[in-house]
Amino acid sequence: MQAIRGQWKASVLMALSETESDIPALQGRLAVADRRVLVRALRELERDHLLERLAGCTQYALTPDGSQIIEILRDIARWQKARSKTGA
Repeated sequence: MQAIRGQWKASVLMALSETESDIPALQGRLAVADRRVLVRALRELERDHLLERLAGCTQYALTPDGSQIIEILRDIARWQKARSKTGA
């Protein structure tokens, strides 16, 4: 849980689950994320081996561990949505 705790980490992982992206593309998809905060989140996720920077460029992609956690994040999102419908 520590690896995905923090500003924008779950959102970055979800965005990368759809396609590899560079910082400007991620920033466009996560419009409310400050670039400095986004770069910090990317570095921390890379340090925790949930994403990788592709060789020779600024593109980022999920690692196998990052791909595995996506399903967990989707389950949490479904749970949260169902919970909000019941007024809990």
